[in-house]
Amino acid sequence: MSVDAVFLKGMYFVRTLRSPVRSGRLLSIDCPVLPEGYCLIRAKDIPGRNVLAGAFAGPDTDFNPAFSHPILAETEILYEGQPAALLVGPDEAEIAKLEDSILVNCVDAGEAGETDAPLRVYAERNITVETDAKAAKSSHAAKAAGDIYDGEDTPPRQVRLIETYHTTPDAEHNAPECTGAVAFFEGARCVIHTASQWPRHVRRSAAGMLNIDEAHVEIMREPPGVHFDAKVWYPSLIAAQAALAAFITKKPVKFMLSREEERRYSPRRAASEIQIRSALDEEGRIVETGIDIEADLGACGFFADEIIDQMALASLGLYRLGTVTLRARAVGTASVPKGAFSGFGMAQGFFAIERHITRVVDEARVSPLEWKLERAIVKQGGGPVKLPIGIMLQKPLSLHAVINKVCAQTDFARKWAAYDLSRRRGYAWEYARERVQEHVQEYPDECLEHLIVDKLSPVRGIGLAVAYQGTGLLYRTGGDPLSEPNVSLLPLPDKEAAMSEIRYQSDPVQNWAGRTCDQKTFSHPALCAAVIEVEIEKVEYKPQVRCIRLCVEGGKILSVQDARNTLTICGIAALAWAQGKREVPNIKDVPNIEIDFIPSGSDRVCGLEELAFSTIPAAYASAVSQALNISFDSLPIRPVEIWRALRPESGENGEKGGNGKEGEA
Repeated sequence: MSVDAVFLKGMYFVRTLRSPVRSGRLLSIDCPVLPEGYCLIRAKDIPGRNVLAGAFAGPDTDFNPAFSHPILAETEILYEGQPAALLVGPDEAEIAKLEDSILVNCVDAGEAGETDAPLRVYAERNITVETDAKAAKSSHAAKAAGDIYDGEDTPPRQVRLIETYHTTPDAEHNAPECTGAVAFFEGARCVIHTASQWPRHVRRSAAGMLNIDEAHVEIMREPPGVHFDAKVWYPSLIAAQAALAAFITKKPVKFMLSREEERRYSPRRAASEIQIRSALDEEGRIVETGIDIEADLGACGFFADEIIDQMALASLGLYRLGTVTLRARAVGTASVPKGAFSGFGMAQGFFAIERHITRVVDEARVSPLEWKLERAIVKQGGGPVKLPIGIMLQKPLSLHAVINKVCAQTDFARKWAAYDLSRRRGYAWEYARERVQEHVQEYPDECLEHLIVDKLSPVRGIGLAVAYQGTGLLYRTGGDPLSEPNVSLLPLPDKEAAMSEIRYQSDPVQNWAGRTCDQKTFSHPALCAAVIEVEIEKVEYKPQVRCIRLCVEGGKILSVQDARNTLTICGIAALAWAQGKREVPNIKDVPNIEIDFIPSGSDRVCGLEELAFSTIPAAYASAVSQALNISFDSLPIRPVEIWRALRPESGENGEKGGNGKEGEA
């Protein structure tokens, strides 16, 4: 049963009064005399702590600043739309009318002479790792990758530099049901109905806010459904507000966000900016790589350490990159909180490194299949494998098997060669313009472009991307971590105890912040290779996906059908993210996603749901880039981005016409 379907006799309803400014201070809330049965609840009415519970259990860590979101704003405004007060009453229509008569008075930070949208740094990483001992011997040919040839020095002639810049925007989640909660009291016991992936956090947040023992809070967990993913910490905020309203009014309370509120104020995917610079020797081998990452987490910085660690880890990919110097930081701005969204940042990291490697492959003029098999961190035939972060895998990595199978099933090698030959022969915008202009002189320039697109046949491209996913429970948010059995996640015999504490049980990078890496999380990774083929008709510039195929090695699969369903649903959402669609399309409106599983012989259950987000966007960008002979290195890739890249002033006839950057010495 969904939360919205819960109904109790005498139920009251809630509307949120929100901050109208992005950052600043709350001065006052002007409220007229309300009718009997209606009340306005402010921060001063909270009997306990006006903050969500910390990420860790225990008295010393309950006030973890990474989870410092207030239940209701007191003085400081962190972002536009932050809850400032709750209007509660028995009739929803009357509440809506009364809401218009209440004024939330805030002073904008800019008007107060303060800095608008201050930048806060929640987590930083600075590391150097060696991913290729052989390349390290020749690394004298390039300087440290972190400051590769900043213009003061001239690189050796044999060194070529490839530099790419990748951005992924924040994104709305696609929950079929808005976030909500129903709360009521049975004596001293508070009962809360909510759909949350983290019911333990709901209990602790409500108990702390009410200043009661956790044993007096009972969570009736409703199915969160396929949510992508505002159901980690955000239900704790809504549930705590509903519980506060029930405590004040002594009535059962239902609090459901409207669809507009859900769209504007619920958590979003963390935005990212990733710059990668690689130095190639005369043989085309990467000898040094510099990676700079900035993740925008909005206000509060939920899961900042986890997100920046996983984003950095994924940006190393599965390839030998020589000596890697990596700088990463998670920052906060005066915007809606961002963070966990079908994963904790690995999708952004894998997108960046896969697109960068595609540019390196283009420079080398070889097949991406050939390059990736040769430059993978594991050699053909298996054997001991160590990830770039130093974790020794406890089983052979089936990377070659996964890549070879998906490429064989899609005829990737032949199609890639054919499409690549077509684009290099001149199926670019400038060539087409000149060809048409030779025969049609009477058309004015403003009409010529429309004629050109009508004369051109559709072009095609095909892309390949690979990624892996660990098994740590903390980092899995694409599925439902407390349901069992769940093919995507580890089986949990004691569901409540398994989420009783969120700890750094799986730190993916050793010694980045003085913590010890849990080797188990990534010692049995799930692998995925994705191939996407697109066709672009040059009228609307809307890429049509002709084929999506995934090959997965995911350990022990408890239910193949459930695994296919999980990957299919996540694959559709991942494609929508890459295409910039606000709504996930109906499954009938997307091409069939073919999924193959490779037996691993392992009894360990691996996570699967994040694999689609880590591979499909990169493969899609590679396919579109090949079709148009323009490198698209950022998301989303919509028809408008394609149109702009094809304009003459964008440098359309070549690989520099997209949204990436390239340098060569």
